[in-house]
Amino acid sequence: TLDERTRTGYARVVLSNPDGRWKPGMFITAEVQIGNEEARVVIPQSALQTLEEGISVFVETDEGFEPRHVELGRANRTQVEVLSGLKAGERYVSKGGFTLKAELGRGEMDEGHSH
Repeated sequence: TLDERTRTGYARVVLSNPDGRWKPGMFITAEVQIGNEEARVVIPQSALQTLEEGISVFVETDEGFEPRHVELGRANRTQVEVLSGLKAGERYVSKGGFTLKAELGRGEMDEGHSH
């Protein structure tokens, strides 16, 4: 069971330890891969923006860019799986979306953006 506050938990693992570097009770940081299912749409964490509607990505349109709410799946430190809200091949802002977010807050984006 994971502690909600610290996001830590206990795990029992069996490791090859021929040189004796691993000691019982040692703390480690690890990433655990769950399953082998391939994600359809994966984007960098830097593309995500938090708006009133929740987590969004700025998607390119004919008029400029619009924020689009996305539902997220599995993630690691650098990438996140998008379950819905963004299709494979759609163009989106991967870095610097905070600038568009600021423009949106000031009402400077094209009127074509969606809510």
